[in-house]
Amino acid sequence: MSSAASRDGAAIADVVPDGICLDADGAVWYADVPNKRCVRVREGGEVLQTVALDRGCFACMLGGMDGGTLFLVVREWRGYESMDDRSRTSQVLTIEALAPGVGWPSKRGGRTAAPHVVKPEGD
Repeated sequence: MSSAASRDGAAIADVVPDGICLDADGAVWYADVPNKRCVRVREGGEVLQTVALDRGCFACMLGGMDGGTLFLVVREWRGYESMDDRSRTSQVLTIEALAPGVGWPSKRGGRTAAPHVVKPEGD
């Protein structure tokens, strides 16, 4: 994919989004493997922040004790033709984000809330 369209139809050129997460300001962080970055955008496509990396970013998530840490799952990227490469170059990196995350897992009393699991009767 060479571009992505936002809800209102604005195009973001040269974007290859992979993992995404939302923050409390209504912005979206997206991981971009071939462009070796993680980008924060608002609705309409305005780029708010870019984290440039030396390797592909496959996933991102806001979390930590206050929800304000951006976790990045990264790995050396040599292009699609080398996807079978099994070298161990993966890392989890962190940076402080401008806004905390929203959604699940949620924060309650300073601790991450566990998902509610409903067990069938008789178990």
